[in-house]
Amino acid sequence: MDKIFQKVVTKQIEALIEEKVELENTFLNFTPEWFEPNPIEGPAVGVGSRKSKNLGIYKIIYGPTDEVMYIGQGIISDRKSKHIMIFRNKGEPIVRGPGQANTDSPAGRKMYNFDDDIDNWLFSFCKIDNKALCQKYEDCLIKNEDPEFNSPGMSGCG
Repeated sequence: MDKIFQKVVTKQIEALIEEKVELENTFLNFTPEWFEPNPIEGPAVGVGSRKSKNLGIYKIIYGPTDEVMYIGQGIISDRKSKHIMIFRNKGEPIVRGPGQANTDSPAGRKMYNFDDDIDNWLFSFCKIDNKALCQKYEDCLIKNEDPEFNSPGMSGCG
């Protein structure tokens, strides 16, 4: 018997038990609070500054029809900024010099191509301070709401 491997397995089981207890204590009776949709370009009321690193789920809504066009998750202020940045770049990725990462947002590109008036776009979000839960919730919301700008089959709700 490999004692080192058994020790690793035991530690992993302990970590999963701790994670289960934390999830139960923090989220079992938690209901996400969705903030009212606001203009995407304005400050996201409740999200805090870009430095606050609020994790959660967000929806990009087409204002004239109130249709949810995109659902995403991550650090809310960062994701919102990236979508706006690409929209403001006429729906084109921002190409940087050698050795620097390019910036792109398929949602920002689709928004611009659908309607290039930024005032027609709204943003709503809820904070959930758990990456795994954000990913699962995002998957299920995409499957249930089927937003036009999310790629087909990208959700794995289950």
